[in-house]
This record gives sequence, structure tokens and C-alpha cells, in this order.
Amino acid sequence: MNKTKLSYLELIDICKGLIGREVEVINATDKSLIGVKGRIIDETLKTFKIKQDSRIKVVPKNAVRLKISLPSGEIEINGNLLMQRPEERIKKWWQKIRRRMKWKKRAQTKTVQSTGT
Repeated sequence: MNKTKLSYLELIDICKGLIGREVEVINATDKSLIGVKGRIIDETLKTFKIKQDSRIKVVPKNAVRLKISLPSGEIEINGNLLMQRPEERIKKWWQKIRRRMKWKKRAQTKTVQSTGT
């Protein structure tokens, strides 16, 4: 699944946090990182710590494309989009969700008004 826009469910799942999620590196500038698969155990501004079997790999966010397992399904996302501290990303992405919801409500209200109901 290669999408440019995330759905509401995917945005909400990412906002809930990535620590504890299963992840796989599907593309990277450092070829030794391709195929790293495991669970995210820590996240900083620029890196993920992924537990792979008994080892811990530090993966830079800006150099990878990840496949992340979420409750709403698997998504592929560039690490560049996640280049924030987790708490900052949650705040910023929730603001995006609220703006989208307001826009959607306004569009529905205009549709109802134009139909005369």
C-alpha cells in the first residue's frame, strides 16, 4: 500500500504512538538497514530503536521507508514524516485531524443547506 494521504484511522493510530508497534524497514539509504524487522522500543527526535530478536538496532528516521503495523492495517511511510519528538507529533497531528473534521462538518452542513432539508 503506497499512499500519499493517510486516512483518519491511520492518523489516529499514529497519534496514539509508535512504541510497541511492529515495523519493517523496506528501503533505506544504508542498505544494511533494509529488512530490519521488529518492535519499536524507543523513539527520539531522529531515531527509532527497534528490537530485533535479542539485538537492538538504532534506525535513523530520515534515511528509511517503513512498513508499520497498525490496528487499522499496515501502512508504508517515509521516516521523514516522523521526524519529530513523539509528543510534538501527537500534538501536531491531532491538530490536523481536528481541522479535517471541522472542514468535513462544514462541507456536510453546506450540502444539507443546499438541498433545502
